[in-house]
Amino acid sequence: MMLEPLSAPMRDRLSSGVLVDLRPTPVVEAPAAQVDDWGPDRDIEASLLAELLTLPTTHDAWTFRPLWLRGARIVGQLDLGAATLTRPLRLEDCRIEQYVVLRDTVASTIDLSGCLTPGLDAHNLQTRGDLALDRGFMSTAQVILAGAHIGGQLNCGGSTFTGKDRPAILADGLTVDGGMSCNKGFTANGAVRLLGAHIGGQLNCRGGTFNNPGGQALAADNLTVEGSIVCTNGFMANGAVHLLGAKVGGLLSCGGGTFNNPGGAALAADNVTVDGTMFCNNGFDAYGAVRLHSAEIGSHLICSGGTFVNRDGDALDASHLTVKGDVFCNEQFTAEGAVILSDAHITGQLDCAAATFHTIGDTAIEAGRLHVDGDVSLRDGFTASGAVSLTGARIGGYLDCTDGSFDASSAVALDLERADVTEAIYFRPRQLDGQVNLTLASTGAWYDSRATWPGPNLIRLPGFTYDTIAAEPRVSVRQRLRWLRRDGNGFTPQTYEQYAAVLRREGDGHGARTVLISAQWRRRLAVNSWYDRLLWPIRFVWSLLLRVTLGYGYRPWRILVPIVLLFTFGWWWFDRAEQDGDIVRAQGVGPDVEFDPGRYTADVLIPGVDLGERDNFVPMGDIAWWSAGYTIAGWALAALLIAGLTGVFKRQ
Repeated sequence: MMLEPLSAPMRDRLSSGVLVDLRPTPVVEAPAAQVDDWGPDRDIEASLLAELLTLPTTHDAWTFRPLWLRGARIVGQLDLGAATLTRPLRLEDCRIEQYVVLRDTVASTIDLSGCLTPGLDAHNLQTRGDLALDRGFMSTAQVILAGAHIGGQLNCGGSTFTGKDRPAILADGLTVDGGMSCNKGFTANGAVRLLGAHIGGQLNCRGGTFNNPGGQALAADNLTVEGSIVCTNGFMANGAVHLLGAKVGGLLSCGGGTFNNPGGAALAADNVTVDGTMFCNNGFDAYGAVRLHSAEIGSHLICSGGTFVNRDGDALDASHLTVKGDVFCNEQFTAEGAVILSDAHITGQLDCAAATFHTIGDTAIEAGRLHVDGDVSLRDGFTASGAVSLTGARIGGYLDCTDGSFDASSAVALDLERADVTEAIYFRPRQLDGQVNLTLASTGAWYDSRATWPGPNLIRLPGFTYDTIAAEPRVSVRQRLRWLRRDGNGFTPQTYEQYAAVLRREGDGHGARTVLISAQWRRRLAVNSWYDRLLWPIRFVWSLLLRVTLGYGYRPWRILVPIVLLFTFGWWWFDRAEQDGDIVRAQGVGPDVEFDPGRYTADVLIPGVDLGERDNFVPMGDIAWWSAGYTIAGWALAALLIAGLTGVFKRQ
């Protein structure tokens, strides 16, 4: 259909830079997509607009006077490909009937706010100022901004983009010198692609909706944003958000956003670099994995109150993460799925107080070789349904598990094998169901509570070292020995030597000897083979003798007890034997020599002592055997005493 040519006054108005408003009276303020009344009096030919936009001006290249049209229907294709626009273009609330071509176009500013278009090709577009596709702008087909360079702001807030089986916005390699906004009602039905794009200001997606279920809702791998990325206050992504290798000069703020991609990655930010803080807090919801593998965060990672749900896999994968500040996964933080912090490095603290970690697998938190320069808090309502693994971790402050809950049933509830905690471990959980592995762990101090000691065989202690150990309420040395005996590895000499060394440093020599005596008892009665089992009765008797008489050399004064008993009994027994005629004078001993039972007992009992009683008096019959037995017992006790004093029985 041929349109009537524009009148000269209308043409002059369009050329003069004033607003030409073709909306009917009374004016209805609404985007073109919401208006049904499009009469022929509102039609403008696209070719005329192209002509006016490329007319030479009185200036060298272009004029500030825009082509400013509102409420028009643009008939025909607006093709400005490879053109240099000599004036700004402002089409507001217009209905553009055909695909708009701005490919390789050079312009000052372009404003299509509120317009309805069947698509836009702005590949390699260059503008000195802003590109406005906002305030109700709607594209029913793909918008291409790949390779474009926007010298000002790129505004897409409050607009709708539909890709029809293609990316809704294809902006790979886009450069925006200012900020880019996809906020305040922004909706994309199809992927938004910003691969390798560069944004000089902020990427504002606050309140925006990105829909591409089963695919990538926002694909921004290797994106560079000089300012912050804001995905807060009702941000919704139905599909994956990819920020792999992205660089963010400010904040990465996702607080209050929803990332929904069940069965896949809800937020994939592996190798991302954030100079400021990353927020996944204040109502943040992720349904699908959140991946921060090898990410670098220049300040804090704050996930307080966030929800991470990926029941069949990893809810949060932050392995090899580097955070140059604190990590907060506290204040009702919830993870349904494993949380991975293996090989991560946190220069501040890791706070998981009042958080819930739940997994249907074996491990709730996998933090092998985690390095935290500050403290780690698993306290005040912390709950883990599954193992908490800190194998090989390095913690510069303390590890506090006070009032936490560890539930791993028959598995390891807390695994600290080879972990190094500089200051102290406070292990006073509210609930403990499972094993505690402290093999080769080290800490400055170990504080626990007898009420939550692991059950028999549910603790592993070989190689565990500490400078101080205490319980609340206080426990005795013998009670602590019961804790050592719960070691599922059986008897390990080092665990006893370690405890004894601590007691010795604290000035409790008696307690240290008690511990070492208990160690000798367990060592000597340990059954490691059929041979041990066969000789066990003999070993038991011998070990009991050493314990009673010498304390295995740690209490050699105990040998005095059997000596005194033997001496006392011998005094009475040999005195009675002499009265009964079983001890008689030797030949040549006169009647003036009186028998002294005490001297006689000492003479036969103490090796190397010659008091003359054995020469003067001779035992007869059974008493002779008793006398010989006393002599043998004396030598045996002397041998035991010498062996005990020289440490023969102290070997481990």
